[in-house]
Amino acid sequence: MESGLALSANAQSRNISEIVSQQTFHHCIWLTDNVESLTSELSSQLQVVVFPKIDSPDDSVLAAVVEAIQSIKIDEALVEQTAVFACSYNLLGVWFAYYLMENGAAPVHAVARVRAMFEQCFVEDGWDQFVFDVLYRLQA
Repeated sequence: MESGLALSANAQSRNISEIVSQQTFHHCIWLTDNVESLTSELSSQLQVVVFPKIDSPDDSVLAAVVEAIQSIKIDEALVEQTAVFACSYNLLGVWFAYYLMENGAAPVHAVARVRAMFEQCFVEDGWDQFVFDVLYRLQA
């Protein structure tokens, strides 16, 4: 839990369904690159944000990732009742670094906080630079 948000990475649709049914969240967001795994029951309970499939984080997916991140809106008055699920640590980390940046953190500090919370973030080839490319593009 950070800034009142409930965060979960490597989430699968069946796990999300269980969590959503057991908890009371005002707003649930699922960051995914695989909409086929989404059940119709679950789709009515979540804001689904579709990212491109990222085999190698580079400029070819940068614009699509930026667009997906910009589509996510969280009502700050209800942040304590918001859950964000992601299919990977990297997607969660990129979005959360942006969220922190939007709430006053410098990009380098936002990434450091994400890494401190989720050591699995940005360890795969290319992600350590890609997260900064995304954040700087979002800053512009």
